[in-house]
Amino acid sequence: TAVLDNPPSHLVGRKAIQEYSTNPLLKDPDYKLRHWTTTFNVQPHKDGAILSAFYIAVTNTGPKREMVIGATGRYESLVVKTKDGWRIKHHVVISEGSMLANARPAVVRP
Repeated sequence: TAVLDNPPSHLVGRKAIQEYSTNPLLKDPDYKLRHWTTTFNVQPHKDGAILSAFYIAVTNTGPKREMVIGATGRYESLVVKTKDGWRIKHHVVISEGSMLANARPAVVRP
């Protein structure tokens, strides 16, 4: 059974995780999310491996519905090998907060 810990949420099972993932779009059809992961690292674990990565999420939830950096942090996931391949068993989101990006680049003046 898969587990997703994204504090304060603690979700168990595929159905709960799918609902959590699709609810924002059901509540707001104009919701947009862009999500990047980077700097992957894999460490052996007695049950499989720990996969970690940094993430950044950009959403249009700002006051003007502009795309803004909404969340940054890292993931740590216990992945296990199954008959169907590698699967995430326990996924943990470690938030490092949000930040605002400039709508326009800063002007460099001599």
